[in-house]
Amino acid sequence: MLIIDTAPDLEQRRLAALWALDILDSLEEDGFNDLVAEVSETCDTPISLISLIDTDRQWFKARVGLDAQETPRDVAFCNHAIQTPALLV
Repeated sequence: MLIIDTAPDLEQRRLAALWALDILDSLEEDGFNDLVAEVSETCDTPISLISLIDTDRQWFKARVGLDAQETPRDVAFCNHAIQTPALLV
């Protein structure tokens, strides 16, 4: 069960801004793919992602080291980050 603790108004504004970009489910773009590849190499990490949090999923605009195009929002680390007003380390 997905529970969203973010203030409803803030969450609705965040989602509206995301949807206005019309980027979800868009085609791959070389610039984003190059960026995650560079980050993965620079940080010596096997996985690097650009992820966007929708209502019920985490969608990956670009990815290195992960075959999935999306994951459920309720298992996404980024979901916790946008719901927490405090610094998340």
